[in-house]
Amino acid sequence: MKKYLLLSVICLCFLACSSPTRSIDRFIDIHKEQRHAYAVTIPGWLIRSGTNWASRFAEGQDEQAYYSLGQYIKKLRVLVISEQSLVQQTEFSQLIKNAKSEGNYEEYVTVRKPDGLVNVMVSQVDNIVKGLLVIANEEESFAIVNLKTDLPLHIFEQTDFSFLKDKEK
Repeated sequence: MKKYLLLSVICLCFLACSSPTRSIDRFIDIHKEQRHAYAVTIPGWLIRSGTNWASRFAEGQDEQAYYSLGQYIKKLRVLVISEQSLVQQTEFSQLIKNAKSEGNYEEYVTVRKPDGLVNVMVSQVDNIVKGLLVIANEEESFAIVNLKTDLPLHIFEQTDFSFLKDKEK
């Protein structure tokens, strides 16, 4: 019996490794090899552990609420390319297009600056945010943050985008 169980676990591991990756993950995997590129993947259990520990030291209710968001994160991938990014505008546009078609992402917020663009995209199923994608493309740098979550939509809608408040003043 143990042999069959072990064999099935090994087969499942190979199937998981050979499954096709999404376009966002492929993009990160390709571009993390660039010069001045920094990529990191953080599993959800590590984020949940860190936010649970940090919540013990929270001073106010707002701070406690931000730490509680960590329980909904399943995975975090970040790619930052500094000093003359080799990501072309066509690749950037294709990434956005692929995220919308393959990943079922919808644009949530777009911020245009004279030297760049920041896109925040959301993928949701029913009333659960399954993915949050933040892409910042500037003349000499590029950053992408890909969050896989199980965040209820009503909590996400209460999110405070403080960078927008500074623009209004």
